[in-house]
Amino acid sequence: MSEDLNKVLTVKEWAAEDRPREKLQDKGRSALSNAELLAIIIGSGFKSKTAVDVAKDLLAAYDNSLDKLAQVEYKKLTKIKGIGPAKAIGIVAAMELSRRRILLLQEVGQEKEPDKITSSQASYQAFYAKLGDLDHEEFHIAILNQSNQIIKIQRISEGGINATVVDPRKVFRIVLEHPRA
Repeated sequence: MSEDLNKVLTVKEWAAEDRPREKLQDKGRSALSNAELLAIIIGSGFKSKTAVDVAKDLLAAYDNSLDKLAQVEYKKLTKIKGIGPAKAIGIVAAMELSRRRILLLQEVGQEKEPDKITSSQASYQAFYAKLGDLDHEEFHIAILNQSNQIIKIQRISEGGINATVVDPRKVFRIVLEHPRA
């Protein structure tokens, strides 16, 4: 009986909606934590730890900072139990792709979200990170204070490939109920 209490459930034994791959398929990539995304790259754990556990250990080793993790050479990653050379190389490759994308965005002036919306370009920058890679339509609003500073960006609706439905009453209710800063 004590063996059953100490047994680690494999990811395949988890509820389908909790498994990282299925969660990504059903809810989209933004629904996953950093550990879950890394677990997909890692692929598998070992006897006493799932890939998610290994990913959590990996993140914890670098202060839960993707920036610090991105700077680590693959040989150092192999010091984490459950990360062999092939998994380490996969993680480094994913981090490099991310770095290259950031550089590309910086080249076109999209490196950071603005804290104020004073132009159509600033509006584009505020929403691009959230909407730029979606394969479906979403409607978001930016709630601003009187100085045009962003208080909050909130999704209102999600639709299909080329349309989404927006109820104006919902938009007005959210804006009117939101405290002003």
